Amino acid sequence: MRLLTIAVLAAFTLSCAMLRSAVPTPSVGGAIDAASAGVEGKQKWDECEAFAQKPIGYAEESAVGGAIALALAAKGKGGVFVEVAPELVNLNPIPKGKYDKDKPAPGTGPKTDLTKYLNTLGKGLASYSDRPTIDWVFIVLDNPTPNAFSAPGGYVFITTGMLKSVKNEAQLAGILGHELGHVTGKHALEAYRKSKKISCLVGYFGGKLADGAVKQLLGPLASEVEAAARALNATEVLNALKMPVFDPNKLSGGFVKWLTNKIVDSLGADGYGEHEKEADAVATRIVTFAGYDVAEYEKVVAALPEGVGAIKHPSNKERLAVIAESKAEYAAFAEVGKAPPVSPTVSAAK
Repeated sequence: MRLLTIAVLAAFTLSCAMLRSAVPTPSVGGAIDAASAGVEGKQKWDECEAFAQKPIGYAEESAVGGAIALALAAKGKGGVFVEVAPELVNLNPIPKGKYDKDKPAPGTGPKTDLTKYLNTLGKGLASYSDRPTIDWVFIVLDNPTPNAFSAPGGYVFITTGMLKSVKNEAQLAGILGHELGHVTGKHALEAYRKSKKISCLVGYFGGKLADGAVKQLLGPLASEVEAAARALNATEVLNALKMPVFDPNKLSGGFVKWLTNKIVDSLGADGYGEHEKEADAVATRIVTFAGYDVAEYEKVVAALPEGVGAIKHPSNKERLAVIAESKAEYAAFAEVGKAPPVSPTVSAAK
């Protein structure tokens, strides 16, 4: 079970727009080999673009999503908000082979009860989404900053700080529904595709980055490719390009670490931008069909601080306009909206 895996890893501790640059015309003058510029150089660029745009199946999405989830969690303070299994307490490191056959049982207690409640609520909400059958996992992080975020493949995080701030279950449903919207919209996969393209360019041009024609070919991506070339092995990248289906599970730890950190850094710098509106529309639909009061989600969005940090998000006014439009669209399906209290288990976070 993926949730138990994350909980165990928490013993070691623990928030996109894709750059679609126009391809500069490569220079063909001077003593430059065919692989660096000209027709072949442009062909390699196109191959990397095609590699990045290949359809991403759920197995690939889930694999990279798990790695992103751990990287996101590791960047926060605290850890996963569950009790650790007694067998794991004071075991550092775990003796080799000790749990090869018998996996340690998960811990029990109020923190774990909260996670169970969150998963029951979250999976119920996901049944109204466009991807009800994927392996959804909802995780509480022990972090006082109010926040919620997600990773591809069905991972949704919410902090204890956010749980403390919600006034009722309708607000919590809206917050979770918003993150469901990011996952169903596959928004983080845009950053993943960009990272795949950069790794591919390292494979083809990593040894020629001092060549002026190569830098011209790479254009705005030149500095990112140069930085990636210091971390990636070009031979491994080229071997990865030959996989019939790109499988992150078959990459080296170094490659996976670079890939996931690149995605996390991209999301941290760029956020989801206009995709926030799309996620708001999805949240509104989910909250409506689940029978909750959408007005409670509107209160959550209206209370968000404006202009915090360097990430450009739509204004609260813009987001509320989207929610109002979606609210009107689904009005015929709305019953008397409910806003019951959250489960008593949430008190564990307070």
